[in-house]
Amino acid sequence: IDLADVDPTKLRVFKGGGLTLDEDPEVPDDEQPDRAGLVELAVEITGAGDGEFDPEDRVIFYGFGTDVWRDRLEAGADPLDFYNHPHQDHGVYWLTWEDVSTPSPLPGNPRRVNTVNAAPTGGDLITQHRARYHGEENLVYTGGFVRDNWVADGSVLSTVVKAFVLEGVLVGTSADFNVDVAALYAERYWDKPPYETRAWLNNDTAGAASLSWRYSDQVGQERMRLEATTTDVRNGLNTLTFVYDNFAATGTFLAFDSFAVRYDAALDKQQYAGALQCVLWGDEVTVPGTEQDVRFTLPATGDLRLWDVSRPDSVRALDAPVAPGDPRTMTAGIGRQPGVSRHLVLFGDGDLMRVLGARRATVTPLRTTVPAADYLVIYPEPFAAA
Repeated sequence: IDLADVDPTKLRVFKGGGLTLDEDPEVPDDEQPDRAGLVELAVEITGAGDGEFDPEDRVIFYGFGTDVWRDRLEAGADPLDFYNHPHQDHGVYWLTWEDVSTPSPLPGNPRRVNTVNAAPTGGDLITQHRARYHGEENLVYTGGFVRDNWVADGSVLSTVVKAFVLEGVLVGTSADFNVDVAALYAERYWDKPPYETRAWLNNDTAGAASLSWRYSDQVGQERMRLEATTTDVRNGLNTLTFVYDNFAATGTFLAFDSFAVRYDAALDKQQYAGALQCVLWGDEVTVPGTEQDVRFTLPATGDLRLWDVSRPDSVRALDAPVAPGDPRTMTAGIGRQPGVSRHLVLFGDGDLMRVLGARRATVTPLRTTVPAADYLVIYPEPFAAA
């Protein structure tokens, strides 16, 4: 690409929907225009003030892959509901541009990250948040038993132990956790006793989650979930232990799918290896228009951005003051509404993730490539050689 042909004022980023369609989708005619198009994201273009897009300039946007917390795709989803796309393992984004003399053929104006004033309000001071962690490995195919068909272990007969790292933990506070499992099919399952299972974090066997169920209970379900609350949560290395107590009686293997933890964490950027992703949950306030001052502890040096990514396609940069000292702090005034979660990201240049790969594509309207047809079959290219 010849950068001289790129007008930075016309750079645009688009993405498709994140959720897969139903196996036999029915989309009403009046909804089809919304399903057929792409969503444009607000972006920040650095170094574009000179009217040129130079090699050191960047396009910065908020994005995520196809495996993501479901509330990034559906507002109001359960905080610990994680979505795994069954067909695609990488998020795909489209970058478009024109030269100075060519108008954009796309409707509307290119979307940019707008900066809004976030001066402290004098409201309640917030210095911690309820962070979350999801642990999952897609190693074994078990079609039909879990939502995305893949699990970490498909032959559990006793104990599974998973080690994981949590950042910013406020030690001594409570944490909620869950574990998703499923029983694999067995002959004459109606004669089997219930599956007896437990799970706990670290050494808190007394606070273990437990679940007893029969195979018939999971028919039509996406998962069987163990849930509990514990105070044995640690900053750094943690372990989750899952125990299947009665394989000898049931003779049926279990599948270990995934687990999640939601815990209290400090808003201290120095305790996070990358960007600090913070969620102010909608159930934390009851009065409309509640004003809060969210205070982040910062490293001694370095410039940081604070973005409000509550709407992933409509990111806003928060202009919050930084107070010098040891440590430095940034305090952002936020207006809150009951039932509405606010998602914030604090990051520096070193936290930005590079695009894994890209290729240039010339987009042609599908209707111009084929004659009139009753239906089209769209398939991955390797299928053509099958």
